[in-house]
Parts: sequence; C-alpha cells; structure tokens
Amino acid sequence: MTANPPPSRAPAWQVDAALIVDAVFESDGLLHAWARLPDATWRALAPVLAGRYDRIGFGFGFGIRLGAGSEDFLRSGIARTLELDAAQALPATEIDGERYDLQVCDFNAYTAYLLGRTGFNHWHSTDPELCADELCFFREGRIELLAQPWNSMLRLFSVEYRFLQDIEAAHPRFAGAVYVSENGRLRGV
Repeated sequence: MTANPPPSRAPAWQVDAALIVDAVFESDGLLHAWARLPDATWRALAPVLAGRYDRIGFGFGFGIRLGAGSEDFLRSGIARTLELDAAQALPATEIDGERYDLQVCDFNAYTAYLLGRTGFNHWHSTDPELCADELCFFREGRIELLAQPWNSMLRLFSVEYRFLQDIEAAHPRFAGAVYVSENGRLRGV
C-alpha cells in the first residue's frame, strides 16, 4: 500500500505569482533587479481589488498598540487615510513561510478608491505612518495578495490566471510584468 501524496498548496488552476516591473534575470534565472512600481499602481488596481477582496491587513509598525483597544490604530496615518474605524489584531500570521503581525480591517470599493488616491502610491516611501512593511489582501479569510512597498513588489498566492490577466491589463507598465512562480523560479504569464 502506498502513502497518499501530501495535498498540494493550491489546485492546479491556481498559481503563485508576482508583479515585478522591468525585471532583470541572471543567467541562472534568478531575479537580479527590477524597477519601482509606478506611483499610479493602487489607482490602477483599485477596480480589480475592490471586487475581489473583503479585508485588508497592515503590519503592526509605527508603534500601534491594538491590545488595549483600537485608539492607537484610529490615530494612525493608515486609519485616517483610508477612513478605517476598527482593526482586529492577527499576531504571528504565516504568509509564504514567514510570520507577520497584522492589523486587519474591512475592505470595500470605497477603501480601494482611497488607497488609489493616497500616499500609499509612493513606492519606497519612508513615511512611517503611511508605508507599512506589508499590505495583505484577504479573500474569504485567506491571504491572497501581499504587497511589499519597501521593495516595490506585489506577491500573489493561489490565484487564477484570469486574475493575473486582469492585473496585467490594469496599467501599461504591468503588461508582461506578471510572473508565475514554479519550483522557486519565475516565468512570464
């Protein structure tokens, strides 16, 4: 009798991917360099994200304390900018093998619109109130999109090819900039 193989992380029709503008690869296929995402990234992605995600998560940075209530969160730049009124703490949340301390809020079309109109568009920003280490987008309780403004990259987990096509179509700089992860390597969609 043979053992059952371990369950795959995602169905075959779902893939892990990344949005990387102007990617430069080494001869061995490893990513060597890339360009900053355009400042209009969130504005371009707002319509795509609004219909898909129901929650947004941010790193616990900037000295925000959620354990004693959400008053610190309400004073933070993120909460004021996106007009968020509550946050749920999710400490030690695992994303792609790494652990993150998150604060999670509802996400809707209006929040997506505000995200596209704010300081979050400034990639490589060092503004501690607006530049979270990570921004996570949840769909049905599962993190599907991880944005890392500090390295100007969007990572997607277990998404459909059709969604990747929607991302590529959202902005002229995104065409040909979505890569699927296979066995630790990236290849174009």
